Amino acid sequence: MQNLLVAAWGTLGWILYQQGKFEEAENYLQASWKNNQNAEVALHLGQLAEKRGQKQEALHRYSLGFATTRKALPAAAPMKQPDLISTVLRKRIEALKKQGFTTNNADLPGELTKLRAFHVGSTERPNAMLECSFVIDKGKITLLRSTNSGPVPEKDDAMIKRASFQDWIPRDSDAHLLLKGFLNCHSGTCELITYPE
Repeated sequence: MQNLLVAAWGTLGWILYQQGKFEEAENYLQASWKNNQNAEVALHLGQLAEKRGQKQEALHRYSLGFATTRKALPAAAPMKQPDLISTVLRKRIEALKKQGFTTNNADLPGELTKLRAFHVGSTERPNAMLECSFVIDKGKITLLRSTNSGPVPEKDDAMIKRASFQDWIPRDSDAHLLLKGFLNCHSGTCELITYPE
């Protein structure tokens, strides 16, 4: 059900774009993209950037979107998008490159992962991992549970709740999202990393 809601945000964002309501469109498209890094939403965010004259940003959005498609993934990877989207993205990337815009595609998969990672604090304890589920509302974690059904240690609870999920839910929405992820503490730092949908 949640995936349908996130997809609906992407669709609404595209409709708002077509109506010329660019700020509102970005609100919904960004929420859809943050939750489900979908190539079609990246295409629409790139088109929005181009419409605003931000061609370098558009190229980056198109490149990130292309990195999520079948044509950019190993052959054995499950297909997330139809090839039509990757073809459109490739054409838009090539058109912008012909205009002299460049992008560094060295680590787009790593950048996609970083979009789901939140630095939540430092630690002196040894490396540790805690898998959890949490509810976000208005950009903040409001409910947190360990996936092994036990309580989240108080120190970890406070650390995880530092993560800011701005733009993961459209500003005017009363939606709550259930996400899963893990707290990964290593080398003196801790990150909350959400699982992709």
